[in-house]
Amino acid sequence: MTDIAMGAEAGMATALVLTGDSTRADLPQAPHQPTYVIESLLELMA
Repeated sequence: MTDIAMGAEAGMATALVLTGDSTRADLPQAPHQPTYVIESLLELMA
C-alpha cells in the first residue's frame, strides 16, 4: 500500500482497488488508510 502512503503524505485523496495484493483484511494494520476502497476499476465508471 505504498501508493496510499505517498498520496496521504501529499495530502491527496487515495483509493485502494481490491484487484491487487491488498485486501480489506489488510486495512486495520495499514499505517495509512485510503480515502476510498473499491472492488474494481469498473466502479469508477458506474
